[in-house]
Amino acid sequence: IKKIIRSKHKKKINKNPKILFYTQADKIKDKKIGKIGNLIDEVKKQNIAEIYILSYEPMEKNSYLNLLKQPNMIYEYITKEILIKTRIAANELNNKWRAISEHNKSDLLKIEEKSLYPYIKQELDFLFSKEFLKLIFLYHEAHKELLKQENIRLVCSIGAGSFYHKTLFSAAINQKVKTLVSQHCMCIIYTEL
Repeated sequence: IKKIIRSKHKKKINKNPKILFYTQADKIKDKKIGKIGNLIDEVKKQNIAEIYILSYEPMEKNSYLNLLKQPNMIYEYITKEILIKTRIAANELNNKWRAISEHNKSDLLKIEEKSLYPYIKQELDFLFSKEFLKLIFLYHEAHKELLKQENIRLVCSIGAGSFYHKTLFSAAINQKVKTLVSQHCMCIIYTEL
């Protein structure tokens, strides 16, 4: 599905500085964006910068038709090189995790004489799985590519809880792009590097 989305969305890159607004695909209705629409309107009205709206679709939604309607998706920025690079990095980190003995993992997570490891082993194994690491690395690298290609100067989002947001903000900080996190349209985190 993501390959089809990549082929349907043709990048029209323009190098003017932009503000990226990050939102869930289902929050866009009739070209209006819930929760951050007023902020976008104000930026347009004051002619502060060009607007770049990037939407994401949570994996649990699987709404293929909705994805095709979106103006910008992260999949447009995934290249063959990024796919190879992230697969290699995920395999390397997964192999390093698996190379640590169970005893050492238990020792690393000791508080006084009690280890937390037995209680969080499954979660850690998931977080260090090849599949999860590849997904995280893939989104991070694709976000870095988007930020560079689109000349993004500020990233705005109404939340930072999912891995979609975290990989975008990590890439932004890595690229020295300012970020703004708003919860219910109240500024809660702002970074200026």
